[in-house]
Amino acid sequence: MQGVLFLVPLVGVVAACAALCMSRSRYYRAQKPEPAPKPRPRPRRALSDDERANVLATLDSDHPASAPRITPVWTQRAGCASAGQLPRMATSTTAMP
Repeated sequence: MQGVLFLVPLVGVVAACAALCMSRSRYYRAQKPEPAPKPRPRPRRALSDDERANVLATLDSDHPASAPRITPVWTQRAGCASAGQLPRMATSTTAMP
């Protein structure tokens, strides 16, 4: 590219590109300034700044770790395995009506 830039003022774009076996489109594309990247649009369903801050504060707090574990509904229905045969996440002994 530097060779073409050196030759262009002396012999012109067409002759400089032909002499160095470079296409003129490549020369002109290199002369064009790069556009600034457009900012990414915010999704319509994104949380507001206040909601996002609230969620992050809740996740960063000790509350989720100290909260009692919730037993999935499928483990409390009749015909399922007993609490001793279930994975550790199902530790609640309360049954659903």
